Amino acid sequence: MGALIPLALTLAPQLAKWVGLDADVGEKAASLVAAVTGTEDPEDAKKVLDGMDGPTRADLQIKLAQIAADREQAERAAQVAEFQAMVDDAKSARQMGATVPMVAIAQITGFAVVLAGFVSLVAILAFRGAPTDQTGIFFTLVGILGATLATMVGFFYGNSTSAHAANQRMDKLAAQVTDTKTTLTVSAGARQ
Repeated sequence: MGALIPLALTLAPQLAKWVGLDADVGEKAASLVAAVTGTEDPEDAKKVLDGMDGPTRADLQIKLAQIAADREQAERAAQVAEFQAMVDDAKSARQMGATVPMVAIAQITGFAVVLAGFVSLVAILAFRGAPTDQTGIFFTLVGILGATLATMVGFFYGNSTSAHAANQRMDKLAAQVTDTKTTLTVSAGARQ
């Protein structure tokens, strides 16, 4: 029946996008052409299509276009589901930071280690003074500790402004995803 796919593509070119990606689309289109023409032979089917009256041909084109539209809708629903999973994952990660004791332990331990490093540097500076022969290494160590602290704060708590803006965008997109799911469900129900 795959030999009827080119005929289906001449009637509904929008199928071309999906025929290569989804074998079921090609099979459905070929089956429909075979059912309407009454043959699986491409040459005979072409003769039947050429002799078909306008309304019957238009009805076939609409049905073939509906196959492409259904596949397009399924693709969009999959994208919406994937995005929803990403949103849910991000929300879960944020909530986990507040509820899972292991995350709190990691935060406390990380800050304790960095704080101990700073206290050690301050103690060295207070009791021994800055090393004169190794100032480059000393200040590199101070920079590393500062960068580590900033990274930890950013990782565990995020930049308050950008995190807040990102949360608002995620909430807005999640609402759009919910609206899209509702629309897809209603349109799928109406078609049945």
